[in-house]
Amino acid sequence: MKAPRRSTSFRVAASLGFVLAGVWGCADSVEAPVETGEVASPMPICNEGSTAPICNPGCKPRCSGKACGADNGCGEPCNTGTCRTPGDTCGGAGVPAQCGNPGVDLRPYQTGFRNQGGRDTCTVFATVAAVEAAYKHKYGLNLDLSEQYLHHMQKSYWLDPTAQLPTPDIQPESNGGGNVPWQFTTLGFYGLPPESTLPYIGDVAWQNIGAWTSPSGPLIQTNQRALDDFMLSPAPVTYYTPTPITAAVLPQTALEGARYRPTSVKSASYADLTNLAWYKAELAAGREIAFDFALSSPDPSNNGIWDPGSTFVANHAMLIVGYNDVKQAFYVKNQWGTGAFDLFAYSWITGGAVYSATTVLDVADPYTAFGAAQNPQLTLGRWNLDYDGWRGTLDIYRLATPGGRRVGTYFGPDGVARRVNGYITGNTFDFYIDLANPNQPVTALSGMHFRTYVYAQETGTMAGIMTGLDGNRWTAIAQKGTWPSGIARSGAWLGAAAYSGRWQLDTDGVRGTLAIEANASGQITGTYTNASGTTVAVTGQVTADPRIFSLSIPNGASSTYYQGYLNGHALGIMSGAAVPGGTAVGFHATRFADL
Repeated sequence: MKAPRRSTSFRVAASLGFVLAGVWGCADSVEAPVETGEVASPMPICNEGSTAPICNPGCKPRCSGKACGADNGCGEPCNTGTCRTPGDTCGGAGVPAQCGNPGVDLRPYQTGFRNQGGRDTCTVFATVAAVEAAYKHKYGLNLDLSEQYLHHMQKSYWLDPTAQLPTPDIQPESNGGGNVPWQFTTLGFYGLPPESTLPYIGDVAWQNIGAWTSPSGPLIQTNQRALDDFMLSPAPVTYYTPTPITAAVLPQTALEGARYRPTSVKSASYADLTNLAWYKAELAAGREIAFDFALSSPDPSNNGIWDPGSTFVANHAMLIVGYNDVKQAFYVKNQWGTGAFDLFAYSWITGGAVYSATTVLDVADPYTAFGAAQNPQLTLGRWNLDYDGWRGTLDIYRLATPGGRRVGTYFGPDGVARRVNGYITGNTFDFYIDLANPNQPVTALSGMHFRTYVYAQETGTMAGIMTGLDGNRWTAIAQKGTWPSGIARSGAWLGAAAYSGRWQLDTDGVRGTLAIEANASGQITGTYTNASGTTVAVTGQVTADPRIFSLSIPNGASSTYYQGYLNGHALGIMSGAAVPGGTAVGFHATRFADL
């Protein structure tokens, strides 16, 4: 649910000030001892002017004569026996004279308060808050991660498998909605980058796409190319909603920085959803709970605790960050810009208002390597695809799943749009374009097979080979924002002589200069000079098929082997795969001068 524009009957003034009763050290008078399990510890009596830590900021008149240590120093003394568990105090389970820990407080582990503004993005905020808290628990990091990125990805990850071009098969990020389990599923694939790489847009006009006047307006909802223009825009564009909003919808820095993600989560069963013990156990284990619930109003009590009402308002999502048995309420973190935690009555749970609840069991290590081999979302975006001189626009807007291999749409030089299916393994991106079937089923892997490798040092480039239906292989290079460009040898035709010249060789983002020539028998000789100026000898061979060649370039004590293809329609370009250190990577080279 979006944040209300003004205070309503179901909002709660959040002024908590709750001090856990497990903190000892009072030095006031004692009415009854409470045993911790190791030593007998006194429960001080709350008298006017008490200065004990548990009783601070001083006893209220209504608490006079009652035991410190329950809620704000106000509770009955324990008269039902001794408490055997360390940390137990009076006030457990909401019964003043009963032993037990009155609550768990994870508020110190929460990151800053956020504001969803007027948009329907509450499930995104609750989910991101849970991930931020998990990183603070485990690594002590105070993160501010991008809700805008998660909302974008959850709309791209949603798929209509029946959509026929030009109808879009994903949703625009301007749509609202979602639920917490779906957000966690999305996060497992796409991760989260810092907020600074893709800041949140809270203006409600951002999701009223039917009122937009440009660049595309309502066409975004009905045309795949128009939707891709919007969803894959890496640079700032001004959208007239009609109020102008300038935003980069999918910047490359966000894709490169999306290293934060849950690696394991736990969801409440149907029976757990109404079981207070499940929530308390998760909180006691140090795990916050992101949850969806049916919000109702008006609040019947207005007692500082958010209680369910009689009239359904909307679905909403928040994060549970603790509980207080004395108050019979949970502490929740909302995202309506109030800057304070709220108390959320147990009766929401026991009354069946909550319909999903998820906790984070573990998160990805933020300090390990995170490059092309660990980051599949680097394939997302708009690519300029060149295969053997045929050029088109490759829009990759989602990651594949076993049940749906759809990754994007290709707009070829013939003006026909075609669906693209594929999968990603480490830095290797296999995708398929079926020229004969533009609307290939989401599970199909048919047509031209591209195997490209996303570069580690230049994540906006991938290169490799394309295998046609006849089994022949050809060059394949894709770049974001640019096209590969080389100068063919003057007067050369497709043969060994076309290889002679000076080439800029780019291997997985590592650049150097290749100076080679090939004789009539196809033997390649020459040199390679790296960026540091070191020059080594190069050997290679052009095969009987003059498009196919191999190279060997010394690399310290070993050599890097290259298997590549010359572009048959642009003789100044070649690409393929190299194997430095036993792992395949992509390479491409562009010819820029004669020897």
